[in-house]
Amino acid sequence: VNARLERSVGQLDFFDFVSSVDVNLGDDQAGNGDIVPEQSWRAELGFERDYGTWGAGNVLVFAEALEDIVDQVPIGTGEGPGNLDTGSRVGIELEGTFKFDRIGWGGAQLEVNGGYYKSEVDDPLTGETRRITRDLIRSVELELRHDIPDTNWAWGLHFENEKNAGVYRLTNLRRFENVPGFAWGFVEHKDVFGMTASVFVANLFDQDDQFTRAKYTPDRTGTIDSVEDHTRNFGPILTLRLKGTF
Repeated sequence: VNARLERSVGQLDFFDFVSSVDVNLGDDQAGNGDIVPEQSWRAELGFERDYGTWGAGNVLVFAEALEDIVDQVPIGTGEGPGNLDTGSRVGIELEGTFKFDRIGWGGAQLEVNGGYYKSEVDDPLTGETRRITRDLIRSVELELRHDIPDTNWAWGLHFENEKNAGVYRLTNLRRFENVPGFAWGFVEHKDVFGMTASVFVANLFDQDDQFTRAKYTPDRTGTIDSVEDHTRNFGPILTLRLKGTF
């Protein structure tokens, strides 16, 4: 069991200070010379366990007290990055390696990584409690790999997906999602003229990149005026790779 308490100060991006225009989305962003870095107190508790030939795993839980949160705020008649007074974030993260030799599947193992997060802040426009803009909500990453015993062959499968909070602007709310997630499989040979040759087939689950924007009148304190929905599908991806030292 590990415990830690720490104080940290974030960093600002140059573009937080200057005005900009997103031509693709039609959004103006005001610069803010008064913005300051986000600060936080973080308390965490970690649990680690070694299961020997079965693998290992750990769990981390944490809570953060946030100050001067960098988020989207009204600036004059427009909007841009600015500071919100206080907020909070809690989360749990899991990591694990599971080996299958003990059940007769030699050379196979599953890597698992995931997390769930919840942030809270008072919206500077509506006063309602919401998540921090673009804050991570959940993530999952799974990788199964099988190094076939007594051969140079290996194969595997990988899946990853994450979800983030929306982008809360003055007159609209934007959300991005990747559904159902990105997956690939591979076959590998570790000795092709002294190099490792791999074939990857990606986007096995036919992922869609989804974008939704709800527009409000006169702003997010009002009513929804229109909703945009865009979906992009990019099909399967085939990759051949040779890796070695020369």
